[in-house]
Amino acid sequence: MLDRRTVFYAPPFHRALCTKFVFTGGAYRYPGSHEFMIYNKIPSCAVIRTISVQEFLDFANQEAVERVLRLNILSMKGDYRKTIRPTLHADNITLTPAVITAVARTAKAFGLGTDSTRYWSDSATEQLSQVVADLVQGLHFRIDVLSPQEWQTVAAIFAHVLCRRSVPAASFQQTENIKLGFLAGIQWSLGQFNARHSVQLIAGMQRRAKAVGLESPARILSDELDAAKLHLVSYERRQERLLSGYNSAALSLEEPATPTQARKGNSRWRAVASSSRRTARVLVYEDANEAEEEDASEIEREEDASEIESDDILYE
Repeated sequence: MLDRRTVFYAPPFHRALCTKFVFTGGAYRYPGSHEFMIYNKIPSCAVIRTISVQEFLDFANQEAVERVLRLNILSMKGDYRKTIRPTLHADNITLTPAVITAVARTAKAFGLGTDSTRYWSDSATEQLSQVVADLVQGLHFRIDVLSPQEWQTVAAIFAHVLCRRSVPAASFQQTENIKLGFLAGIQWSLGQFNARHSVQLIAGMQRRAKAVGLESPARILSDELDAAKLHLVSYERRQERLLSGYNSAALSLEEPATPTQARKGNSRWRAVASSSRRTARVLVYEDANEAEEEDASEIEREEDASEIESDDILYE
């Protein structure tokens, strides 16, 4: 991070220089309302990506992106506020999936995709929100009133495009941070230019954000996570009840033990009728204590076929 004492907002300097009449050729008409002067060296870690003008023009002239960025309007002659911005406003472009996709692709072209080696910390989320805010505000998209669920869907589309084909694949935390950065950027775009530098402008942004259902991006995403956790817990409980029902059904198939069997403890009697030889074979399984003293004995009796009523007889 740069020392705040080395970063200066341009308009105050512009106003001071205008009083001394130092500008020539009408240069005083440009106040530098979006400019900052940095009296310091920018560390390399603060440079996300270097992109040439030609590279950006090639990217912006792609059909799907050009319809959203509209460089033909941005390159018009005239004042931005008086000429260009009203023309952008007349297009009445809203946050459709195609527009969101173009915004995400533009952010990725600036180096904000997850395929970079940067860890998605709070500062990276802040950078993403600023890029989104500048694009949405500068291109004058119309922001409609949406429900929390609709804002969640909009954020998911943006994160999906930004994370597409990222190597390594985006983690859950990265995806949520991207969603947060996007929604925060939309929120800031509802304020005036450079609203972050004025308490009054911040208050105005918050009022407008609340009016479109975007008062708290973090709460919108946390509510989505709570609903997902509730679904997981509900599913697990249904599975537990289902398995419990299976166990109860298995136990109900077992008949109660006779008094003689109860005296033998854990010993079990099974009679299996042979369908081929019509014989009944009775196997006596001794309990663990008796098994140490003698081996299990096998008794085989021949029965008349007419006396056996079933091929399978089970005594528990």
